[in-house]
Amino acid sequence: NVVDLWRFLNPNVKNFTYIHPTSSMRNSRIDLLLCSDALKSKCLQSEIYQTPAPDHKAVGKPSR
Repeated sequence: NVVDLWRFLNPNVKNFTYIHPTSSMRNSRIDLLLCSDALKSKCLQSEIYQTPAPDHKAVGKPSR
């Protein structure tokens, strides 16, 4: 019973965690932030961040 927290908190946003180096048609969200169904109500935000790696982005909560 796990949920993709980023998708749960951003149901209408189109964003990718894997960026294909030669074809934008192959971008995807292969890196997920999973949490238990019971904990999802405790989380308020989740974002996808650019990282130094050339083809993957990070998923996490915003730092404040």
